[in-house]
Amino acid sequence: MMRERACVIYVFGGASRRGVWSDSVQCLDVSSGSWETLPDKMPFRGVNIASAKLRGRICLFGLGMDDWGGQVVCFDPTLSPESAWTIITRAQQPHLLRRNPAAAVLRGKLYLCGGMDPNSIDSTRTVECYDPRGFGRWHVLPSMHEPRACLICVPFGGKLLVAGGHAGERADLGIGKRSAELYSPDTAVWEPAPPMLQGRFSHCASIVRRGVCVCGGLEAMNGPTALCSAEMLLHGSDTWAALPPMQVPRTGHAASTAGPRIYVCGGNSPDIGVHSSVECFDPEKGVWETLSPMLLPRTGAAAAAIAG
Repeated sequence: MMRERACVIYVFGGASRRGVWSDSVQCLDVSSGSWETLPDKMPFRGVNIASAKLRGRICLFGLGMDDWGGQVVCFDPTLSPESAWTIITRAQQPHLLRRNPAAAVLRGKLYLCGGMDPNSIDSTRTVECYDPRGFGRWHVLPSMHEPRACLICVPFGGKLLVAGGHAGERADLGIGKRSAELYSPDTAVWEPAPPMLQGRFSHCASIVRRGVCVCGGLEAMNGPTALCSAEMLLHGSDTWAALPPMQVPRTGHAASTAGPRIYVCGGNSPDIGVHSSVECFDPEKGVWETLSPMLLPRTGAAAAAIAG
């Protein structure tokens, strides 16, 4: 059964409070501004998982997925609820089991970067690539220059951009990084990218026509105040530019791009706790706008948009 909709933003899982993980899927119809909860519940309860769109499906990956950690689970919004969820690959190597990784699709391949070893508090530099055309196998790629968890990973100018994150959960390691790196699939080399204006982890990134926007997150584990700041790296620029701050400071929020605008959903805020508020940013107008809240509060959720 096909679902006839315009652009829809899907928000997967997350936690309503510490230790309470969700298997629900909420979606925002961008044209009407209305939210609904889908009957297609996830086959797991997940938090702090990575998401990326691959061949019209939304792929979820990470260790915060009950006993599904190390698997890539895909959601196809065009299929009926009983057929919407599939597993496209299973982890075959220990290093594929990780918490708080970042994922992106570039040139039809799924890249998984950073995260934390489940048996230690240390972040990792490892990077893997899954090619659905190459017999569905994972390939280990050259490692990033720095270990990163709770980072962002997006396609940028034909390359893979990673930025921010932290090196571990100890107080001396849990400092938000400003540094960024670019990976070229053509040369298989990581090179430095312009550093962000502010160190951050547990932040979000969105791709827009002019470049990539990051917002929110934390500066340090021992300073739990969430950030409301936002910044953008324009194509062809060697510096990040400050953007107007979000209306609500957020960490552990979910973000996605629909058309020209960036949508930011939920997260944690110091004065609110886990919340359901939503706002969007139009880079051309430079204004954040408050939208209808999600039906359920969520932090550590994943988000992706699919055009109808």
